[in-house]
Amino acid sequence: MAVLLKKGIYVVAGKRTPFGKNGGLLREVLAEDLFATAAAAALKASGIAPDLIDTVNIGQISSLSQYGMSGRHAALKAGIPADRPVLSLNQMSGSAFSGIICSAQEILLGAAKMSLCGGMETLSSVPFVVRDIRHGIPSGKTPQFEDFLRLSYLDSYCNMYLIETVDVVAKMYGVTREEADKYALRSQKRWKDADTKNIFNEELVPVTVKEKGREVIMTKDEFPQPDITFDELSQLPPVFKDGLVTSGNCTGANDGAAAVVLANEEALTTHNLKPLARLVGWSTVGIDPVKMGIAAIPATRTLLKTTGLSIDDMDLIEIHETYAATTLITARELGVDHDKLNLNGGALSIGHPSGASGARLLTHLTNELRRRGLKRGLTAMSIAGGQGIAMIIEAV
Repeated sequence: MAVLLKKGIYVVAGKRTPFGKNGGLLREVLAEDLFATAAAAALKASGIAPDLIDTVNIGQISSLSQYGMSGRHAALKAGIPADRPVLSLNQMSGSAFSGIICSAQEILLGAAKMSLCGGMETLSSVPFVVRDIRHGIPSGKTPQFEDFLRLSYLDSYCNMYLIETVDVVAKMYGVTREEADKYALRSQKRWKDADTKNIFNEELVPVTVKEKGREVIMTKDEFPQPDITFDELSQLPPVFKDGLVTSGNCTGANDGAAAVVLANEEALTTHNLKPLARLVGWSTVGIDPVKMGIAAIPATRTLLKTTGLSIDDMDLIEIHETYAATTLITARELGVDHDKLNLNGGALSIGHPSGASGARLLTHLTNELRRRGLKRGLTAMSIAGGQGIAMIIEAV
């Protein structure tokens, strides 16, 4: 399914928290509080009062990490009036993208003029679970704890862990361990260079956390390893025997949130808003779950066909770096010029709070197009279970 927009829908602001490493500074912060922080900053940057927001759509995959009404609570904590509807979405890693699409659809249908969207995640707090004890257990049977976070990376339909599926497609497309490690190193070095130049400052909002009894202001991403070397990456063992995915060439299970504010043309005029980018269109597709890591390829091809654009028409491209191998395959198959690709690093260095990453990609792409004085950008993501999402925007 692909959509070419005939009406103007605009990004008027986007902000995110720093992304934390698993078990790091954000481990005890509720995802709803992270989203509220990002959303409040986005609303302030846009000049939109919270009571002007008509609808809210928030992605989150790890609802077990906290209370069941976290999406609703996130909106209320951001100052959104209690009479506004809030939708919580789970399309795995594409959840924030889905939130953005839902907000755009509500605007297209006339249900909203301005909508708040994005995603949030605190994967550090995903619990261990014990099954089959609610109604009692037989005498002598010992309850078994399950790591729910680890199990969430198992696709029970094809009975393979996500990393196993990446190893499969890497062999299919001839990607080597050396290529994957070199790309992972590129991501780390690109992040380091961008961080040194304060490029991320425009999208980041600080988060105050407690660490060892004192308050700490977190201002930058915690997951990057900017000084790691290729030798260190090459010495890491593969997760599965004879595979090429390691802890160094795949992203993490991270914490963080990102929020985006969308508005239609009427809202821009009425409230004197300054748009940053216009949504051109989006696509969502499904493929064989075993090939889930390359679903961004058909998603992008479908979108380009619908819009009548080519990959060469894109000035900047952000492909989500869940795995180095699949990022390389996606870029290769689409004919992406690496001088346009993930120029400031990606999820391999920044991290991946699953429900929030789509909003980070859109926010960063918007800012980078404007910073470089460029026009058009593409962002795309492959999603667990065999789904893909792609979106094109134009800076204004």
